[in-house]
Amino acid sequence: MTPQEFSVLENMLQRLAAVHGVQKDPQADALIRERLSVQPDALYLLVQRTLLLEHALDDARRQLAQRAPALPGSTATPTRRAVRP
Repeated sequence: MTPQEFSVLENMLQRLAAVHGVQKDPQADALIRERLSVQPDALYLLVQRTLLLEHALDDARRQLAQRAPALPGSTATPTRRAVRP
């Protein structure tokens, strides 16, 4: 793992740890726990998928921000990302 990858992973895990008081759907929670128990790598895979999706979303936002000024009548400015769990 590179220092940059470590930083991205650490940042995501810190954001996750900062989330408290989440109201859970009991059925969804039970199903998630059941499926996690039969796949030992599930948490790792979910974190990797989350990081890949965040990266893709950031790329898409950058591309939109670059294209927005070229649109006629556009006053769009890049917005900051919402805080994610």
